[in-house]
Amino acid sequence: MSEIKKLRNNSLLSFLSILSRLIPNFLIFLFVARIYSPYEFGMFSYAHTLSNTFLLIADFGFDVLLTTEIAKNKNRVSEIISEFLTSKIVFVIVAIISMSSFIFFKSNSSSEIILGFVFLIYMVFNSFSNFLISIFKGLEKFHYETTVSIIMNLSLLLLSFIFIYATKNIFLVGLSYGLSRLFAIVSSVKFIRKKVVLKFVKFNKNDLTIAFKKNILFGSLVILNNLLYQLDTLFLGILKDNYNVGIYQSVKNLMFIPFIIPGIIYNSFLPTMSRLFKENSYEWFSSTKLYFKLTLVLSMIISVICFSYSKEIIHFFYGNKYYNDSIIVLKISAFVMLLRIVSDFFGVMLITTEKFKKHILTSALGIILSVFLFYMIIPKYNAFGTMLSYLIMIMVVLTMFIKPNYDIFIKKILNIKFLIIILYYLTMIFLFNYQKINFILGVAFIAISFILILFFIFFDKIELELFKRNILFLGKS
Repeated sequence: MSEIKKLRNNSLLSFLSILSRLIPNFLIFLFVARIYSPYEFGMFSYAHTLSNTFLLIADFGFDVLLTTEIAKNKNRVSEIISEFLTSKIVFVIVAIISMSSFIFFKSNSSSEIILGFVFLIYMVFNSFSNFLISIFKGLEKFHYETTVSIIMNLSLLLLSFIFIYATKNIFLVGLSYGLSRLFAIVSSVKFIRKKVVLKFVKFNKNDLTIAFKKNILFGSLVILNNLLYQLDTLFLGILKDNYNVGIYQSVKNLMFIPFIIPGIIYNSFLPTMSRLFKENSYEWFSSTKLYFKLTLVLSMIISVICFSYSKEIIHFFYGNKYYNDSIIVLKISAFVMLLRIVSDFFGVMLITTEKFKKHILTSALGIILSVFLFYMIIPKYNAFGTMLSYLIMIMVVLTMFIKPNYDIFIKKILNIKFLIIILYYLTMIFLFNYQKINFILGVAFIAISFILILFFIFFDKIELELFKRNILFLGKS
């Protein structure tokens, strides 16, 4: 099986896994936003974001490192799991203490405190489920990951809808997140035991030290990279109120679906491309170029649609009563989505080429810039100012990610075709902003026109053949 075929298969399984995770979250947030007020939705989404932020401490990148370590040493899977699990438990305890302290410090009401601790339970179970799922990724058993993800997220969807419609109790809706992760842990252990002999874990200070030293770069990278994209909601909640968080999160909820693209790239692209960079530079370059062009065009389609039809999209999903303030935020987010998806691609390239320190430095500088922008802009411009700050930050981060990738990749693919696709994107943004057509017809025209440019202009002959043979299953294997 060729490496592009392997990427295709892994991408398909990763797509199903990520889709099964994002769709339930999208639907739950959508129904919570429609049924409750923007204030209550803001309180709910803030607690959810808070749990995901402290999840970064609990995970500390162990899931990423565990994946790569198992992929490189499949004959030592049991030992590697045991070695990392000790450290995992310690960091989960640190995360519990830290999040509990923050909840008491930040919360302004008993409802916020209760919801915060409900999502703390979710954070703990989510951390251990991530750890177990990373074992599947390292073993390249993506079908197990997909199965567990479907079990976890179908149970989340079912429980949440029962609690939303039967009780309308927002605390029970939050509890459904923790319960679904508990189901994931149970099912993951069942599958892992088919492939690996699990050892009883004893606390070992030496294992903790070794795992921490191995993971200091990975952990710092994962925390900084994720914190870079989560600080917006946290600072909006601190500097403003739950209403503005609700308005902002109504837009970020819509951004979940486009972010399937970087999720697929990260899950399926990283293990294979890390290996190819060392073993076969030609296949690494060919695969990377093909995936980059696909990623760029898909993100451009999404960006043009969200910018041109922001009002229609907001009213379709949330109605026209409470969320009109979200329309202008969605327009700005259209550019954020494009730049974020492209930025994530180049960020993953830094990891596959083992330029961890440059990635860490870029993320750290992005966080510092974000904090400065938030304090300067949010107090005056609310949710709109938060997304504007996000846009400025992502432009700077993308520029910094491009620089170390320029000689090994970007310089080799820059040509007139890139200028054509960029000019066409800007033309579509301009035209559809001033000349609206029916939503369905407009979306169809935008998508089809970009796809035609992708296949007839953007792809060269070799890439077109690779795409047909290895992704569309056409031609000889």
